[in-house]
Amino acid sequence: MLTKADGAVEADETYIGGAARNMHAAKRKAKIKGTGGVGKAIVMGVLERSGSED
Repeated sequence: MLTKADGAVEADETYIGGAARNMHAAKRKAKIKGTGGVGKAIVMGVLERSGSED
């Protein structure tokens, strides 16, 4: 059963995939534009530090 978070909550996100540092510099420059988020998966985690127990 899902319940509303109560108390201190932490959240964080990251991008997973694609090792641009392993590419040749010229290839990396041609393929990676902006932040380089293309072709990567977004992963987000949320943790409730303390809350009420039912």
